[in-house]
Amino acid sequence: MAGWNCNSNVISIKTSKSVEDCFKQFADHQAKYPKDFTTQPKIIFTWQGKGNRIATYSEDFGGLNGKFTSGNTATKAIIMAQLTNKTKDQLAYVVLKTDSGVETGEYIYPGDSFTKKYDTKNLDIKVIYLDNKVEPTEEAIHTIKEFVHKSIINENGKLKTIPPTSSSGIRR
Repeated sequence: MAGWNCNSNVISIKTSKSVEDCFKQFADHQAKYPKDFTTQPKIIFTWQGKGNRIATYSEDFGGLNGKFTSGNTATKAIIMAQLTNKTKDQLAYVVLKTDSGVETGEYIYPGDSFTKKYDTKNLDIKVIYLDNKVEPTEEAIHTIKEFVHKSIINENGKLKTIPPTSSSGIRR
């Protein structure tokens, strides 16, 4: 109130069929009423809602331990990949490909971990092991013919493996 030198804190709730739509409503409100905000608002809580199924799947890719967690919103499927290199002297080069065709390559050194969320229903994983003492090159990676290959699908919140889209081999 004027004269009391006070600032108010306002807590607002947005509801919708998805968290993404709530974020959009919030952004629209900020754009429409910019004078309502004297500081940058922050989100303190989100909830995915009832019946949002989450499943996990674990796999050992010959020394690279993988844990995959599914999640679904009203508009998209999500897979969280957590990979840990348990080998002592092997560098794991991991190629992850989403169902939209986006492909990323990650180096995971012995003892290191990697975690990333993918907005995808299918996640194709190829693991190539390299000598940890030698600097990896693109040429060396492309000449390796043996690798571990899996495809994981998030089907209605349940994770399962499907045959990979190309041939595979296992490093020994």
